[in-house]
Amino acid sequence: MDRQGQQQGDAMSQRRWQESAWSRRVLLGGIAFGGIAGCVGLYYVLGLWEQSRREAEFRLQVEQQFHTIETHLRNTFGAVEAVGAFFRASQYVEPEEFTTFVRPLLAKYPCLHEIGWAGPAGDPSLWKSSDLPVPASKSNSSSLPAPVGGKESPAGPPDGSVVPPDTVGHPAAAAGTVPSRAKQAGLPPLKIHYLELCPQEASGRPFLSPGTDLTAVEGVDAVLRELRSGKEAAIGRVVLGPGPAGPRWAFLIGVSVRRSVSGSHMPTSSSRRTSGGERQFGGQDQIVVGHRGLAPSATAEGLVFGISEPSVLLEHPLANFPGEGIDIYWYEGQPEENGRLIYYRSGASGLQPVQPLSGRELAEGISAAWPMELFGQRWYLYGVPTKAFLARWSSRMPELILAGGLMGVCLLVAYVHTLFSRHTQVQALVERRTGELQKARDDLLLREESLRDTQALYRSLVEGLPVPILRKNRQGRFTFANQAFCRLLKRPVEEILGKTDFDFYPSDLAAKYQADDQWVLETGQLLETVEENVQDGERRYVQVMKFPVRDVAGQITEIQVLFWDVTERRRAELALEKERTLLHTLMDYLPDNIYFKDRQSRFVRINRAMARYLGLTHPAQAEGKTDFDFFSPEHAEQALADEQYILATGRAIVHKEEKETWPDGRVSWVLTTKLPLRDAEGRIIGTYGISRNITE
Repeated sequence: MDRQGQQQGDAMSQRRWQESAWSRRVLLGGIAFGGIAGCVGLYYVLGLWEQSRREAEFRLQVEQQFHTIETHLRNTFGAVEAVGAFFRASQYVEPEEFTTFVRPLLAKYPCLHEIGWAGPAGDPSLWKSSDLPVPASKSNSSSLPAPVGGKESPAGPPDGSVVPPDTVGHPAAAAGTVPSRAKQAGLPPLKIHYLELCPQEASGRPFLSPGTDLTAVEGVDAVLRELRSGKEAAIGRVVLGPGPAGPRWAFLIGVSVRRSVSGSHMPTSSSRRTSGGERQFGGQDQIVVGHRGLAPSATAEGLVFGISEPSVLLEHPLANFPGEGIDIYWYEGQPEENGRLIYYRSGASGLQPVQPLSGRELAEGISAAWPMELFGQRWYLYGVPTKAFLARWSSRMPELILAGGLMGVCLLVAYVHTLFSRHTQVQALVERRTGELQKARDDLLLREESLRDTQALYRSLVEGLPVPILRKNRQGRFTFANQAFCRLLKRPVEEILGKTDFDFYPSDLAAKYQADDQWVLETGQLLETVEENVQDGERRYVQVMKFPVRDVAGQITEIQVLFWDVTERRRAELALEKERTLLHTLMDYLPDNIYFKDRQSRFVRINRAMARYLGLTHPAQAEGKTDFDFFSPEHAEQALADEQYILATGRAIVHKEEKETWPDGRVSWVLTTKLPLRDAEGRIIGTYGISRNITE
């Protein structure tokens, strides 16, 4: 029966154990599933947050760069417009005036490789009014020739005359085979007369050179076409020559310099000679032509132009931005509409060339666009983050949190599992306690090592100081002495430790030292004093500092003493005090007026007699004031002139009779002596003087 009951009990225990194991599995499985689901969800949320943060930082940085680029382009192109406005506002622009106006702009905007003015052929400084024909058609509102398709135009006539701008569109000019200026009424060239190179490029070679026909440059025709349509400024791409990877091109910014006037701006044939042999034209514009034959409209024709390479225009404003991280694309038109790529700036580091994205890839990928319009040109800036940028603004936080969360789930499952096993729990507790004891032992060893290092550092410090340092216990016995103190007593440290002041000093001094020590031990305060004693018949002064030494419980266990010789300093202080007493006595009791002034003739100090003379109750009331505050302007100005003379020459003014006029009309006479006031290095820092009243 008992055996059967035992078997039943074992079966029940087995059944309970199986039920408990099944419950443990269900509970652990639920914890594991819930923990993993939570970690995955948190990982997904953090991933979305990481992506949004990365995109926001990218757009912030790229928009800052875009804004900087656009501002730089507008300022750079605006510099060329400023030169054009200068030409339109001027009757005639001399070469020196052009250089003076343009060089600061080139220095301020180094992206402009060069700025110049191109006009009708001939030397504008030698043109005469008779050489400048009246336009044949008033309907022609532009002074610029029609574009010639990049072909070179013939040079001007030998006599330097100007072909009328109305002859544009001549077939011979379009073919680039103009036989002569006299026989054809076709397109005149635009000769470059003035040209300035950027200071940073002054040692290099300019793209264009003076005397070059601007219409012969490939691509200029598009700019001229825009200007002839009525625009004051236009921009276009021009080819400047062969380059390492194809034709080298740049932007040409053209600004028309033609002024809008009523009727013809040219002088008429009615003229007369002045008395000086000059030619003066009549009519609405009264213009005088001297011996140089300068024409008032010589620089009112043609265009002002600036040359700038797109690489410089884009690289220069981005010089202060980090180069690695964002690819910059500069397009003419939108890339998805077959826009033309002007320049590409790679944001990747390294020497390996990076292939830019195509228009379709740029439109479909992660990018930021920035449209801008200048001089009628519609441009687009695109920014694309590089892998380095994405890596820099990406973190391992989602992965780490996922890994940490999974680890936490595992730990939680393991901890719950230990709740069902007492042995595992006790074992974990023992291991934890063992680890804590090991850590405490390691901390104790670390503290002991730190204490030894601190003691060594303290000993190095006190032994390296040139002043004597010692310590005494509460019984007045030496427990420490550095080498400076040993040298002072002329004994080794072994003969000093354990002894008292009575073993080395006279009894009266030793008693005083121990009384001071006892005061520090009782009050716990710092004792600092200067002791006076006589050594070898000479009076010496010693600066002494005594302060308590406490243990970890805050109890005073010892006293530490530092002292050093301050005889020279004390003597200087006594001498200074003596001189100060003598000066105060002189200033307070001398009946004559004594005063000191700074370099601005402001009173810095006066004596009591001077204060009474000025009607003041205390000498300090005059500090910072001048003679203008007490006397009439007549006397104050004369006194200021005398003091400025002393400051400039360093010479004194001795026994000068001065007439002093007061604001109330009173007049007094004084005998004055003024001298320069010098500092310790001999520099004049003001004036001082003494005046005696001689009115009576």
